[in-house]
Amino acid sequence: MTEIKSTECCGIKEINGLHRKTKRLMLSVCYSFFECDDDAAYLFFSDIVPNRGGLMLAQFIKAHKLGTVHYTGQHENPNSGNQLGMWIWTVDRGGLRDWWYENKKSFDEDWENDSDDY
Repeated sequence: MTEIKSTECCGIKEINGLHRKTKRLMLSVCYSFFECDDDAAYLFFSDIVPNRGGLMLAQFIKAHKLGTVHYTGQHENPNSGNQLGMWIWTVDRGGLRDWWYENKKSFDEDWENDSDDY
């Protein structure tokens, strides 16, 4: 399951698990938000560029009207030399809740399915 990590600020959290399929990732985020009361006003996520996990999640959020996403651009990580991108998601709780209720059944039915077709 995707992990949402806390930061020093209770209103800002980090999404991990961008290697997961995008719909599965979003279902996991929604589960944390609405079933575990682990929500926040802002979520951020990062990825090595040109990996596509961060970009695909940002596009998914925009396509489903789940809030606004700001991209910081890519910058070199001085620790690894990799190009790193970061996105900041301002969550639309109403839109996210609606999407969760429309798609929750697929989370409940078969979490082990490795396809985005459910």
